[in-house]
Amino acid sequence: MVEALSGDVVSNFKHNNPEIKLAFEQYEKETAHFMINKLPEFFHAEMFEFIAHSKSDDYVGEMVDIADKLDALIKASLEMRNNPHYADTYYNQLVKVQHRFENPCVIFFLAYILHDLTYSNLIGQ
Repeated sequence: MVEALSGDVVSNFKHNNPEIKLAFEQYEKETAHFMINKLPEFFHAEMFEFIAHSKSDDYVGEMVDIADKLDALIKASLEMRNNPHYADTYYNQLVKVQHRFENPCVIFFLAYILHDLTYSNLIGQ
């Protein structure tokens, strides 16, 4: 959720160095507090739990994780238009999504929507 303000950073960069990973976790926690403090106070406790721990092990957490991975895939697809070096990032993310999720919405997205997005990038529309 905090990536709406901070932007998404490639997972390999965040997770390869424990110090960088810790710094990102701290930054995301601070950003979550910043976002929550913009809301009326009666939302703070519940929203902090949701925003700070949005990728939980329940159904909602899985949906947030799926949305995050598909967002990264879309961004890499769009970046390929201007920078062919993103092809590796795109294909790595695609394989990760294909092997990790069996959710019907992911299957539909990969079969129909992503194809159209990728095809329009390749032909430059």
